[in-house]
Amino acid sequence: WRFVAVVVAGVLIVAAGAGLLLARASGTRAGNESATGDIRLGTREELARCLSLFSQQDVLEAVMCYDDVLDADPENLEALTYRGWALIQSTLTDEGLTYLDQAVAVDPEYPDAHVFRAIAYRDQGRLDEARAELAALDELQLPVAMEGLIAGLREDLAVDDSSPAPATAEG
Repeated sequence: WRFVAVVVAGVLIVAAGAGLLLARASGTRAGNESATGDIRLGTREELARCLSLFSQQDVLEAVMCYDDVLDADPENLEALTYRGWALIQSTLTDEGLTYLDQAVAVDPEYPDAHVFRAIAYRDQGRLDEARAELAALDELQLPVAMEGLIAGLREDLAVDDSSPAPATAEG
């Protein structure tokens, strides 16, 4: 009985010591660091970084940032939408519309993609398609930040079709 108790105590002491040594050798990790040591940003943080680049007018860097997100998640709705919008803003409208079309295919109820498509169509003189996008938006919950943009777009599209489409993109 004593022999068994001594062996159990010895095993517990060795296990506790090994645990302490392992913990000390492992280092520390802050609450916002990953357990694997991966230094890549999470998708949400990466998208915020992309949007920040875009808002600072660094369109090429923003597009490359969105590419990184899409490499990891090819159907990321926000990356598809805002990469498309960045391309449109840099006058690559057809390429941008391709990404917006992909975004709508992923989620037809994502209003940002419809807003950007409506603006691009209006700027290309494709007024019926722009109006169709606005009609689609009527069925969706539009973010408050986009309501002013849409109001101006609606005014532009309410004008007689024979007048030329505005030449500037809103952004």
